[in-house]
Amino acid sequence: MFLITTGFQQSRSRLHPDKPGRVVFRIARKDDGDPAWTSRKVTSDICGDRDSAVNDNRDKVIACLRIISCIIEMRHDSACPFTLDDIVSDFRKAAAGDRSMVGVIARASEDPPLRADIISVGNGFRRDFKFVYPDKPGAPGGLLCYMSDLSREARAAGKISISRSYSSTRGSISRFLDGADIDLGDIDRPFVSAYSSWLSETGVSDSTRSFYLRTLRAIINHAATDGLLRTGESLFKGFDTRVIFGERTEIRDPLDRETLKKIAGLDFHRDPEAETVRDMFMFGFYCRGMELIDITNLTRSNIRGDMLVYKRRLKGLPKTVCLDKKAMDIVRRYQSPDNDYIFPFLDRYKGLQQYSVNNIVSRHIKQIGRAVGFPALTFSMNITAWQTLMNRSDLPDLLLGNL
Repeated sequence: MFLITTGFQQSRSRLHPDKPGRVVFRIARKDDGDPAWTSRKVTSDICGDRDSAVNDNRDKVIACLRIISCIIEMRHDSACPFTLDDIVSDFRKAAAGDRSMVGVIARASEDPPLRADIISVGNGFRRDFKFVYPDKPGAPGGLLCYMSDLSREARAAGKISISRSYSSTRGSISRFLDGADIDLGDIDRPFVSAYSSWLSETGVSDSTRSFYLRTLRAIINHAATDGLLRTGESLFKGFDTRVIFGERTEIRDPLDRETLKKIAGLDFHRDPEAETVRDMFMFGFYCRGMELIDITNLTRSNIRGDMLVYKRRLKGLPKTVCLDKKAMDIVRRYQSPDNDYIFPFLDRYKGLQQYSVNNIVSRHIKQIGRAVGFPALTFSMNITAWQTLMNRSDLPDLLLGNL
């Protein structure tokens, strides 16, 4: 799979600081079975300033994208091994008018549709190209194929969370379609309604149904922007997600003092992983409420005497908390010269992604909730529990460490 994106490179000439920059193209490649992308950059002769070089020369940029795409397809169809350097070399020859590239230039001028299983282009230019899929030649393409394309594109751009959202929703829709695909042009309101009803029948939670349908709506809007659909947002017009996803559930009761005591006192000596999750939960509470991502990424450098100093990853805000005796006891329990992190998840499972940690923690949090008779327990409740108890008369006891 190849992804072609555009960019801008400012001139680095010290003698001519006002010299215009150039449009550059980045060609990324990911081979089957290889999770990593590799890329090469090639500079074009399209000049301008940073704010207008691409937009003012849009036709030239599109022509270059077509040439690069044709080079990739022709080399791919030749069945001979080739590298990104070969593609860059061919493009430079074509830009210079080399006779050996006459066929490529002629093919690119015909505006052929791109094979979506091989090539994708940056979002800003997708609507300028036609795409075909191997299983549906000449058609706009199937929804599942399109979602796979967007997922790969997001991952190549470093948008891992978005890529996973697309992949997860694609899997759900694939199950709904029983492994088949549906043409993008065949998606209509009855399809959306049927998918919503199917989700309800499978027993997924309201939040899960909301997630899948909101992601589907984003995909459909994406396809409309790319010119693959005539309608986009109109398919969901009047579709109040709060109605589609069922009645609102009652607001969960916050954790009370007695439930927190039960959680702190659970015996997990036969299940070290569950014990770690429980300790992380209580540590977050003792530290005035902490997000899971902040706790799992704490290292020994964040502990400075009896102070915890860290930067909130979701909001980017610095935070300093005084560690009481119970919080320090938990820190000492996991102190080890072999661990960089305070809590050993990311040390124990080298290469484990944050979303995998979330899944492990979520599983054990449910286990903990059932053990104390609070099945609705979530990790973030350590935050709401602190906020709730802080606003009550329990605050003096909390500050005295009596919990």
